[in-house]
Amino acid sequence: MNAPTSSLNIPAPPARSVLVTVLGWIAIALGALTVVAALSQFQFFGNLGEIPSQMDPAVQQGLSRSFQGVALLNVAFAGFLMYAGYALWKRRNWARRTFIVLFALGVVANVIWVAVSALFGSMLGQLGAAYGAMFAVFAILALGVAGLFYWFIKRLRSPAVKSEFA
Repeated sequence: MNAPTSSLNIPAPPARSVLVTVLGWIAIALGALTVVAALSQFQFFGNLGEIPSQMDPAVQQGLSRSFQGVALLNVAFAGFLMYAGYALWKRRNWARRTFIVLFALGVVANVIWVAVSALFGSMLGQLGAAYGAMFAVFAILALGVAGLFYWFIKRLRSPAVKSEFA
């Protein structure tokens, strides 16, 4: 006679963390929105060459194609982000590592932005007071986002979350 499944020595699957599920869904949603936006940019820049302008038509057509190329790169990156979000939601380890790298790049980019903006502000002279107030707000936001990304990295590297991806 077959033993009931509760008596088998099968380990229970690890609990699924809410953070990973939410990050996956956010990446899917943002990726989808970015695909739509980038496709509309591609369409807009495709029509750019037809708009009457004082610019040389060859230059205008070249700019139009260049902007379309950037829009296609955005579509490709957003599509990848959407797929990686789905893979993260499905607990694929490559997606976890991908998001760790993306969040690390986000931390570095925000810290560099704060440093470059501070350097720029120091070169402004009298305009520096108005810039300084604006810079302080944006620097706090940028460092806050960097801190959030760092926290995501720590959580995605934690043993509890890693066990979900085994």
